Amino acid sequence: MTVKRFLSLLGLICLSAPALACSSDERITLSQSLAERGKTFAAINELKDGLGNCYHPRLKLELGALYLQLGDLESALSWWQSALTEDELPAKVAAAVKLRIIQAKLSPPSSDRAHMLLGAGVRYQSDSGVSHDFSIVTAGQHRGRSTDAWGYPLTPGLYGKFSGTNRYYWQNDTSLSSLLVTAGVMAEAAPASLSMGATLQNQSDSLSVGAVSELSVRFAILTLTTALQGSTQRPQFKITESARVNSGDWTASLSLEAQYDSQQWQFDQLTTKFRLNNRWKPTLQAEYDAPTAELSGYAQVTWPITPQIGLQSQTGATLSTSTLWYTKLTLNWQPF
Repeated sequence: MTVKRFLSLLGLICLSAPALACSSDERITLSQSLAERGKTFAAINELKDGLGNCYHPRLKLELGALYLQLGDLESALSWWQSALTEDELPAKVAAAVKLRIIQAKLSPPSSDRAHMLLGAGVRYQSDSGVSHDFSIVTAGQHRGRSTDAWGYPLTPGLYGKFSGTNRYYWQNDTSLSSLLVTAGVMAEAAPASLSMGATLQNQSDSLSVGAVSELSVRFAILTLTTALQGSTQRPQFKITESARVNSGDWTASLSLEAQYDSQQWQFDQLTTKFRLNNRWKPTLQAEYDAPTAELSGYAQVTWPITPQIGLQSQTGATLSTSTLWYTKLTLNWQPF
């Protein structure tokens, strides 16, 4: 059960109980409005002020939900357990709180997140025939304790990413491989997040190092991102501006990439992507490469076999002086 659903449930139960009617409802409504805008600590302060002005047991329940949203399980449990000691707390509300305490203890918010994805497949290309593809992607992060930053929860952290690919061509016995390693620090103060890191990349036996930074701001279902990357390999600087809309049922994005070359910024790529957020994740992507004047795109569908294993089919084409196309079938495994 999400924090928002839990708040709604408690609000319905508590407000329906005549014994708990109190003018603190306005303060609770203001707190929820602040939380929805990302000002979680301001919402917490609003509720704490209400404890002294017009006491209401629901204030403690709302405080527990907000602290759980911040990842502070200890404070959340403390407020909920304190609310359970209130004599005027209705039995139905007390039962809901006890259940939520059990759920929070069984699935506590984690400060460490990681995932790993392995993929192997066969790809047929119109220009070079059949190749075998193998890829590995790992990513992880550690989030620190949130602190108050002008009412917003400022959360520092560390992150690391590794991705590697290898393509072996059966016809001419050649192999192409690349890897990218990124590690750095991040800070989140909803609705904004900032990350900065260093990169190590090896592509076509060419090793390069660099730095990368990314700033994202979220407005309801819209996320705007600016990413700047520098490298010892040309182009030395690259900037990407992107907008992403996630309605829940579907996700759409548009990104514009430019690179610094010949003492000026030049337009590089325009990419648009659309995906339905169901179990098959059908995806359409189109990309325009300005330096080569090439238009490319692909259609992709995933068939879930188990929660960790999925079969992915992708067909794409590149339109230039001569049309090139490919089709690829990949089996992916995500152990964690």
